[in-house]
Amino acid sequence: MNRLCDVCRFDSPFRDEVQKGCQWLVDHRLSDGGWGENFESCELREYVAAERSQVVQTSWALLALMAVQ
Repeated sequence: MNRLCDVCRFDSPFRDEVQKGCQWLVDHRLSDGGWGENFESCELREYVAAERSQVVQTSWALLALMAVQ
């Protein structure tokens, strides 16, 4: 995750993409406070939110957001 921090702190060509990714995570946070994705996302090839957050996906989202803070 240190590479992600470097991308946001310095003048990097990927800075905008990382910021967009972080905003996407913030925008897709579920009402219970976490993140989760339904298995149908694989079949439809687009994001489908889960009804409830899932521990693993919430952990990944939080790690990414903490890395760029």
